[in-house]
Amino acid sequence: MPSGLTFINFSGGPQNGDPSNSKTVRSHVMKKYRQQRKAEMRNKPPLGKYKVSFYDSGIFSRPVEVQGRTSKLELPRVEATPSVEVSPRTASLPDSDVVDDIEEVKRPEMAAGYLKSLDMTSLSFLDVGLDAYNFLPIPASRRILMLLQTNIKSTIRTSVHADPSEKYLSYYVDNAASLYIALSYSATRFQDQTGNGPSESLYYLMKSISAVNDDIADPQKQVSDSTIATVASMANIENLNGNPENSIIHLNGLKRMVEMRGGLDCLGMQGILQRVVLWADLCGASRTQTIPKFPLVRFPDMMPLPQFSPPNCTKSYLLVLNSTLSSRAKTPESAGVLDNLQHLHELSTFLNLVGKESDDLPVEACYPDRVYTVEHNILTSLYVSQSSPQGQRSNIWDILRHASLLFIYTNLRQTPVGGQIRKSLSNRLQLCMQDADLRVYKVDLPAEMLWVSCIGLVGTQDTSDYHWFLGCVERISAEHLIGSWEEVLSFCGAMPALERNCARKCESLWAKNIFS
Repeated sequence: MPSGLTFINFSGGPQNGDPSNSKTVRSHVMKKYRQQRKAEMRNKPPLGKYKVSFYDSGIFSRPVEVQGRTSKLELPRVEATPSVEVSPRTASLPDSDVVDDIEEVKRPEMAAGYLKSLDMTSLSFLDVGLDAYNFLPIPASRRILMLLQTNIKSTIRTSVHADPSEKYLSYYVDNAASLYIALSYSATRFQDQTGNGPSESLYYLMKSISAVNDDIADPQKQVSDSTIATVASMANIENLNGNPENSIIHLNGLKRMVEMRGGLDCLGMQGILQRVVLWADLCGASRTQTIPKFPLVRFPDMMPLPQFSPPNCTKSYLLVLNSTLSSRAKTPESAGVLDNLQHLHELSTFLNLVGKESDDLPVEACYPDRVYTVEHNILTSLYVSQSSPQGQRSNIWDILRHASLLFIYTNLRQTPVGGQIRKSLSNRLQLCMQDADLRVYKVDLPAEMLWVSCIGLVGTQDTSDYHWFLGCVERISAEHLIGSWEEVLSFCGAMPALERNCARKCESLWAKNIFS
């Protein structure tokens, strides 16, 4: 008999057998699945999904032993309908042009007959292209399998979860709480034609909360990779649903879990889990305008972004700021704002030059790490600037900080998480501008103010703040005789370039409201 070959005996359903046997089979099946996927993609260009090269070991590290600690972690128990807001959404699958336009769900009640409408017949992944032999940790319906398959194949270009080894897929297929939260997110992205998307997502969120509370009660699972990843994802889902208060509860628990593990460096999944935690932290801080809970993690040895673009495009990465703005940078804080503008320009230019919108980003570019770094810096500088004496009016640096953060959520973070966050950031930008002496800035720094107003215009679609930003754009355009979108781009040439999707939206808004 070949070495390493063993037989495993089963009787009855997998749920009634030895859990270790189920885990062994699941591991074997996922290994086979990854081999099949590699064979399918052998003749295709590299996926280029995200993984930092120096994280090449310890996919699923074991939790650090917690000596002498008896602290118990708890998430809010959910026995009935969760306090999640939902709203009707499109039934079609989002493409790359509209994926970041998905709005947060608004609050409806859970559909009374939803569970009865689910086909809970046990199925195999074989029915939809994955062959897991019915060893998922939850009962599988055709809809569940479709959501998993679609989520796997329809990746988001800038996703922090992407992993070329596909071990991340193995992780969330192996844990009920993780699988339910993935289904909740996937149901939000891909609604069926019945319009059950919001209630479906809520149902899976409730199931995930129940399952993760069970995991937290188990000392062996309390601070495991899967539990930490699930809680981080819950924080993001709550931000997606417009519930920052619930997100804060999850983030506070998340911070304690990471501390009990021994810190961010002790997390597993080849660095992916660390990034999931850090990005959840940034989403929460951006939504609540607070300093991130975790200090800045630095990522050294990243190659310059121009190396991932055609050689003749190197100059496109250089942002030459207006001398009037540069001359006002008299402090390290204001100089930091200019540095952040340069980084935003580089990241947006990279997205515009790296290939077609359907192409995955080069792994070695470490795009999520770069976005994380600049966003953390902006959030920290915003927190510091809030300590200014009361009664002091906002200045150009305050305006640019708020606009830079909104730029990230309208240009660089191409994920469904953002609708409620964008609205909050846009409103803060408007309040900051209203607190400043705009008459002076529109005279001295008109290009900067037009760029800021354009970012606000994109971020406030379908809100009451939209017309305020539209008025700013119209006045600056009229005063400087700007009569076309090309002239807008030229006028704002000393500010960070818009990512192509955002630029198309902005151009459409201009054509509809100003140039019509």
